[in-house]
Amino acid sequence: MNALAVSRLLAMTGLGLCLWLASWGYLSNLEGSDKRKSDTDSSELVVLPQNFRAQDLEGRQHVLGGTSGCRGVVLVFLSTECPRCNESLPQLNKLAFTSKKQGVEFFGVISDRSVTRLEAQEHHEKYGIKFPMILDSGSALRELTGATHTPQAFVFDQTGKEIYRGLLDDSGERLGKKSPAKKHYLFDALRAITNGHRVAVSRTQAVGCLLEEPGPGGKEGAVTFNRDIAPIVFSNCVTCHRDGEVAPFALTNYEQVSKRAKQIAEVTSARIMPPWKPVPNYGHFSGERRLSDSQVSLLRDWAKSDMPEGDADDLPPLPKFPKGWQLGKPDMIVKMPRRFALYADGPDLYQHFVIPLGLNQDRLIKAVEVHPGNSKIVHHAHMFLDNTGQARLLDEADPNEGYTRFGGHGLTSAAYLGGWNPGATPHFFPKGSGRLMPAGGDAVFQIHYHPSGKPEFDQTEIGIYFAPPDAQQLIADLVVGNTDLIIPAGETDARFTAEYTTPSNLLLMEIRPHMHLLGKSYQVRGLLPSGEEVPLIKIDEWDFNWQDSYVFDPLVRLPAGTKIQIQIVYDNSSKNLANPNSPPQTVFFGEESTDEMSNCAIRVTTDSYSEFQQVIADNGKYWSAQMQKYLDRNMTPDKKNRVPRGPKSARN
Repeated sequence: MNALAVSRLLAMTGLGLCLWLASWGYLSNLEGSDKRKSDTDSSELVVLPQNFRAQDLEGRQHVLGGTSGCRGVVLVFLSTECPRCNESLPQLNKLAFTSKKQGVEFFGVISDRSVTRLEAQEHHEKYGIKFPMILDSGSALRELTGATHTPQAFVFDQTGKEIYRGLLDDSGERLGKKSPAKKHYLFDALRAITNGHRVAVSRTQAVGCLLEEPGPGGKEGAVTFNRDIAPIVFSNCVTCHRDGEVAPFALTNYEQVSKRAKQIAEVTSARIMPPWKPVPNYGHFSGERRLSDSQVSLLRDWAKSDMPEGDADDLPPLPKFPKGWQLGKPDMIVKMPRRFALYADGPDLYQHFVIPLGLNQDRLIKAVEVHPGNSKIVHHAHMFLDNTGQARLLDEADPNEGYTRFGGHGLTSAAYLGGWNPGATPHFFPKGSGRLMPAGGDAVFQIHYHPSGKPEFDQTEIGIYFAPPDAQQLIADLVVGNTDLIIPAGETDARFTAEYTTPSNLLLMEIRPHMHLLGKSYQVRGLLPSGEEVPLIKIDEWDFNWQDSYVFDPLVRLPAGTKIQIQIVYDNSSKNLANPNSPPQTVFFGEESTDEMSNCAIRVTTDSYSEFQQVIADNGKYWSAQMQKYLDRNMTPDKKNRVPRGPKSARN
């Protein structure tokens, strides 16, 4: 029977038969040769965006693939009305339970604009669904995957690469007939992930209820706040844009968002917000803050319309943000001894606070969690360990609480412990590894404060988690950079390169680029001995106020002999509005606001202690040579005589 004959039969037998046939896959497969726009070509493999943020029906925030130790992600597109979907739910509950134990994230996805959030919640409860359900209101996941039917499964490995799509099993491969399953495609794909094997069958033709395109106009066609915009804003914006946080205004309800709709559309279209400086697909990191093209389009379309609020049943709950220590009770808490007072108005301030740790023996730490005392004014924070006493001297020389320093902490040797920025999630180092915290050292809190418009106080603290006694794998920071900087006045595109060749195999965990106000772009790559290039990070539009530390996800392995190459560009012209000199002046390497830097700190570990010793000694020699160039040049403010500031005054 051809498609024309089927259509005549449907016209004669009525709508009931039409819906029944559609639900069991007759129509979708008879018409399947005519691919829809959202179908993905069989030659294409989908890559799940790093840290795609979504909110489930219960209001919990998820970063797909973002949980610690995640080995893969499963997305199963479902429908509240499709009989095949509902019959498969007990099987999916069992698979979800097994997946969780194996470190694989398992999500259901409803991508039907005619289904309200309340209806989806009622369906979730009625059928006892045990795994998180995502309401894909804006069709972001549907467009990404090219999903065409329900139920349809997509499986991604640890790197986000698609390894399977299609049927749950072969029980419904024959149209209109259901037979006992002999081939368990989804189960086999999950087993391949957990066992590290290649999946035997990577694609099957989906059979089931067709995912219909939204019709023009009508309830499902209009973009509304409750159904389409709120999930985007709640998942990506309210971390900062809520009362008491660092953003200048809240975005937690319709009124707050609608009055700024055009501004939101503008800054998201320009990729200014959410703030995330690294370019896509040049290194992958934990906690990436990006909107998909479809999400940006929804924000833009809503702003151009009359901004309808929509059905109240579609409104998702506001996210629940964790309180207290996210990693559990720390083994040690280090807190600023006194509250720091920040002025109401003025420039951003980079303040450092020195706190003795009081350790009487060396310890390895497995994590550091930072708790800002006042997140309304703490823009970001970095924590260092000083074992030389230099930080104490800088503290004593400054009459104020702590010491102020723009470009860096001012220490010749300091270990990086960890940091915080709005929305950051603390994490443990890989099992069996740890960072050395020597006895007698000091913690140095480097905090970037942003005035709020009224006097504020802050008393930040950190929680330290010690590694177990059997942890043997040491972690350290390598430094790569170029101190031989001479940036001519007026130059708009001053280019420099820094290189370091690794003497041993490395596992890269985190990367922290650093420049000052003349910075224009920053790129880091690994050039392997084979000639292959490994992209590490690329920032096309440098912004000193949004510099960060980026955690690789997954971690990056580099073999011995890899050349880590940094390519940096500066703009020392009057066109650079951040230029601290007017008119522009020739600038050299240094830590002052009128100097520049090019440093890149890379957190690494090795497979053996001998390799660790080798790389630490070699990188120390490399950086000492760089610093000697800096000292020999004798052109930076550090070589000038400084006026003593006197002893630190009494503090309140």
